[in-house]
Formats: sequence, structure tokens, C-alpha cells
Amino acid sequence: MDKVPGQLVDEITGIEYTKYEDRFIPGIDVLAGGIVGAGIIFVIGRLIRKPTKK
Repeated sequence: MDKVPGQLVDEITGIEYTKYEDRFIPGIDVLAGGIVGAGIIFVIGRLIRKPTKK
């Protein structure tokens, strides 16, 4: 989890302040996980193929 700043305005005084929120920010790790997952599915698909008729 990362903290992301957000600008808010106080309703009574009108003063702007920064409030940090916890958010999930996908990075290179999510991309790498997707590529690895796709590779695994590709390899399994190659290993388990229907036999071709001759």
C-alpha cells in the first residue's frame, strides 16, 4: 500500500490542507506477475494439446 496525497478544503475556515490516503498503486510487480502467468498458461497449453489426426 502506498499513501497518495489529496488536497482538501476545510468547510468552515476555507483553508486547504493535504490528507494522505492508503491506496493500491500497481507497479512493475503486477506487470511481471501477469507476464509470468501468461507464460505458464502458454506452456501448459503447449503440453496438453489435442492429438492431430493423420
